Amino acid sequence: MLARRAYAEVFYQGVDITAQLGKDLLSFNYTDNASGEADDVTITINDANRKWINKWNFEQGDTLIANIVTINWRKDGEKKRLPCGTFMVDAPEYSGRPSVINLKGVSTPANSNFMHTKRSKVWKNITIKALGKEIASRYGLQFFFDSKTNPLLKKKEQSDTADAAFYQQACEDESFAFKITDQQVIVFNEQEYESKKTVATFIENASTVLGYSFKPTLTDTGYVGVSVKYFDPQKKKLIEYLFSTREIDLKKDKIFKVNKRVANLEEAKRLAQSTLRKKNKKQVTATLELVGDTRILAACTILLKGFGSFSGKYYVDKASHSLAGYKTTLELHKVLGGY
Repeated sequence: MLARRAYAEVFYQGVDITAQLGKDLLSFNYTDNASGEADDVTITINDANRKWINKWNFEQGDTLIANIVTINWRKDGEKKRLPCGTFMVDAPEYSGRPSVINLKGVSTPANSNFMHTKRSKVWKNITIKALGKEIASRYGLQFFFDSKTNPLLKKKEQSDTADAAFYQQACEDESFAFKITDQQVIVFNEQEYESKKTVATFIENASTVLGYSFKPTLTDTGYVGVSVKYFDPQKKKLIEYLFSTREIDLKKDKIFKVNKRVANLEEAKRLAQSTLRKKNKKQVTATLELVGDTRILAACTILLKGFGSFSGKYYVDKASHSLAGYKTTLELHKVLGGY
């Protein structure tokens, strides 16, 4: 079998510095989040010979592009590339002795107004897709929407809130996942992604499985239904909806109550369904440590076998790839039957 290896391919401010990094690269860590958080990359460089501090001026706001490349990793003659994306450098750190440079990049857009500038506006009769497209275009960001559904929002109030936080919350209320990566806003239906075909299967006694842990919980999970109630003061009307997965026993079953503005019964229904899913989807969470695997990204699904009652289909909430021996660490939740 041919010798296998993995390395980081790095372009800094458009310059390929892969070869220059060489043995100076102490560590490389890439974290891919399915939603809610920005992706990030951390690069640690040995600068004992003062090469980097004398010749390179790393600055906050610089751009880097990174990939993980594997050769002969899973079979002879195979070359795979995992594109990590484009990142903005956030406060490079220099320390010594020994002399070390630490670069951290985040996938948030260079235009920080998207994240920080607060706005107030009332949005009416706009779909979740059109809302995201309009907001993204304001900052020159690309917009990617992937869902079979596109609910209409009758009325959505943005009150002294940054566009990023406002739109993220609007997505979560409608059961959509939201993330920012590669200078684009990505929105998708998490439940639809959970139903996709698994990208890999891992068996408990396989050599590629380095470690694992499972955590079942009933704390703030295990709800049978969600009750939404909102009194519209203008229409002087109570909007009320109860969503459940089966017939409810009010003496025994857990019902989660929501008192939040909704425009109509249809919106109350969607809110009840999304809330129940949000509450229950983390009934079983897991951490899985693997020999480095370029197939596994956040928002994909994998199948676990030989783990007893914990066997089954899992959704990847976070995938961390580290080139210290190349390992992949996953944070997962077990896929529900669906609502």
